[in-house]
Amino acid sequence: MRTLSPAEFREFGEFLRSPYFNESPKYVNLYEYLEKYFPRFESKEICKENLYRIFYKDGEYIDKKLRDRINHSLHLIKDFISFNNFRKDEFERRKSLLTGIRDKEENAVFEEEYKKLVGRLEDSQVKNEEYYYKNYQLSSIYRSYFESRTSLNDKARLHTKASEEIDYVLNFFLIVMLKEYSKIFNSEREVKIDYKLKFYEEIIQFISKEEKNFENVPLIALLYKFISLHSLDKDEFYVENLRRLLNFHKNAIDKDVYETFYIELYNYCKRMESHGRKEFGRVSFSLMKEMLEKDIFSEPDGFMSAHTYINLAATAIREGKIDWAESFINTYRANVRSSERINAYNYNLAVLYYIRGYESAPKEKEVYYGKALKKLSEVKSEDFYYATRIKNHELKIYYELSFTENLLSLLDSYSHYLSRNKHIPVHLKERYQNFVKYSEKLIRLKFKKKYVTAFRLREEIQKNNNIEYKGWLLQRLDELEKWQGTDSL
Repeated sequence: MRTLSPAEFREFGEFLRSPYFNESPKYVNLYEYLEKYFPRFESKEICKENLYRIFYKDGEYIDKKLRDRINHSLHLIKDFISFNNFRKDEFERRKSLLTGIRDKEENAVFEEEYKKLVGRLEDSQVKNEEYYYKNYQLSSIYRSYFESRTSLNDKARLHTKASEEIDYVLNFFLIVMLKEYSKIFNSEREVKIDYKLKFYEEIIQFISKEEKNFENVPLIALLYKFISLHSLDKDEFYVENLRRLLNFHKNAIDKDVYETFYIELYNYCKRMESHGRKEFGRVSFSLMKEMLEKDIFSEPDGFMSAHTYINLAATAIREGKIDWAESFINTYRANVRSSERINAYNYNLAVLYYIRGYESAPKEKEVYYGKALKKLSEVKSEDFYYATRIKNHELKIYYELSFTENLLSLLDSYSHYLSRNKHIPVHLKERYQNFVKYSEKLIRLKFKKKYVTAFRLREEIQKNNNIEYKGWLLQRLDELEKWQGTDSL
């Protein structure tokens, strides 16, 4: 009873007072006794002996008899929750009426109710999996009702209904499966998942062959195109076209699905940019600003996750929008949950200080880098995303300040951390390990303890599309060549 809202608690009282649902007034007495203690039910008056007297005025207290009564009370509240949800679901109520009429000879009533319910479905702009499943249910009820009541001459109309049912079921199935595939693909970038995708190849091939036939089913067309982002390299024009298509069909899909598609587009642009496709930086920054305006990054509780806050600041910084990034970091700090706010804010400030230092003269550089290291040390979290990000920035700062001992110690501890941690997704672990590996080779070149030439190292880095801070490594190589001379390398 604690879980009920005030409105639900009142409705539960009405439910108990109805003899149709509850034949015993004793349970009404129990409700009225507890009513004054709602919602916390914290009182010494609520004890077994007092509750027992509600049901049994006289006689010795018997615990089993009370337990039986309480157990029945639990069944009553479960029935109430079930009935209340059913009562509020108009489709289920009307569908239940149709199935109730199915065994009666009231064709006119059945037709009237069927048309009303079909009309309600067609009035819905959103065409999601629920829409197609409900249409299948109605079509199936209609056909089963009239099969035994229709002459052979009218059977063709019922066969048409059977064909419709197949289409509805197919659309429902494809939407559900494509959504699940998409969830798995997205989750694989955050956590390690060992799962075989059943029917994936068959479904993708089928939609590919029938793509034109699904143009009138916007959600399938969109899901199919978005899933292709996980396996195929597309250019920025494909992303922009997909963005336009998404907005064209905005009213035909659920709000949460629309927002998820936007997030997927944004994440795809970030991935392409990290693979060296710099043209995607402009698109991701544009998407980010649009999504902030549409409040897409806020979660159901109204807050922005710490990782989102960090990633958005990083997007602006990568595009050289440093002042915009600083304004965002300070303005949106309050939008992060209080439990995550300090860590996220300190990390973002550290990155901002690093960038400010990177662009400054030598003396100012040291000041900014010192501030960045201090802020990184203030981030307290066991989250591997924080741990790896912190180590990545420490590595860059130590290198640029020529803190050789700190750098070598960090490379060693970082390498061990990556090899031991089993929670880091495979593609991310490889990405960070490559950064460590090529950073170590870069250091050997810098201090002339080389076992690889600068030309060969540059070639290796350029060919590898899964390296954290690939651009930074190549810029450091450029600096070494200018400083030491290409021939000496």
